[in-house]
Amino acid sequence: MKVNSSKSGKRLIHSRILKALAAVPHGCNVNDLLSCGYQFTTISDLVRAGLAVASLDTGKVDGRIVEIARIKISDAGLKLVSTTVRSLASEATSPPTTSRIDETHASMTARTQYLEARLAVATQHIAEGEARICVVRAAIARRRNLGLSSDLPDRLLNTMLDTLSLMMGYKAIIEAAAEHESNELAATLV
Repeated sequence: MKVNSSKSGKRLIHSRILKALAAVPHGCNVNDLLSCGYQFTTISDLVRAGLAVASLDTGKVDGRIVEIARIKISDAGLKLVSTTVRSLASEATSPPTTSRIDETHASMTARTQYLEARLAVATQHIAEGEARICVVRAAIARRRNLGLSSDLPDRLLNTMLDTLSLMMGYKAIIEAAAEHESNELAATLV
């Protein structure tokens, strides 16, 4: 029997999003999920299937009212995640076999590769952010040389610097997780 790898890959991605949503009781900002590499179509698949619920939250940012799309796991999604966790827990109580050890090794290798890919994306985003900051700094210098106000560009620059700092912190978290996964992988090979 031939297994459709695109369907099983899709199920794996759906499962990952559901697990991420289960960990956040109030739901996730859609932009956060998209920035983690999940596709909009995958998120909408979960909503259409009734495994997640979409909502719009409103809030104020710099005096402006903005709408933020949020995705929250539904009861059906929670039930599916808990069923999966229970089946994995029952597998964990059975004695290890060579195939389970191989599966664990493959899973850890995949997680390490996933973290390395996320690290590469974070590094690229930081480099792009630094380049944009240079452009804004040059624009501020030009405005000051012309005797124009630079209040708004200065605020933009401060926001960009804060964001860059957060991005660097996120990269450090990914680096630590990747190092932890690599150490665990090395320990399983011993």
